[in-house]
Amino acid sequence: MRAKFRSHLLALGAALGWVVLGTPPSMAAQPEGGCAPGWETWRVQKLVNFAQPQFEDTIRSTDRNDDGFLCVKFDKREPNVFTFVDNNLQVEGDS
Repeated sequence: MRAKFRSHLLALGAALGWVVLGTPPSMAAQPEGGCAPGWETWRVQKLVNFAQPQFEDTIRSTDRNDDGFLCVKFDKREPNVFTFVDNNLQVEGDS
């Protein structure tokens, strides 16, 4: 009973922390910019998981607007070769 109460209290504290501090930019639900035609929008973490470990720092530092998204384009001849850039293209409706 006591352990269950403690876990509920910790969950409540974590939820209140999110409300008070807000959601960090890297956990934004929607990308802040768009990608050019022919490019795909990927979450940074998805690309980190897909790529070789030595590229993690480069991938993370490319997300300059810190929204957690990048634009990715794969080579048509080599499916394991790709290029990535920040998703900073203005999309319709943005001001």
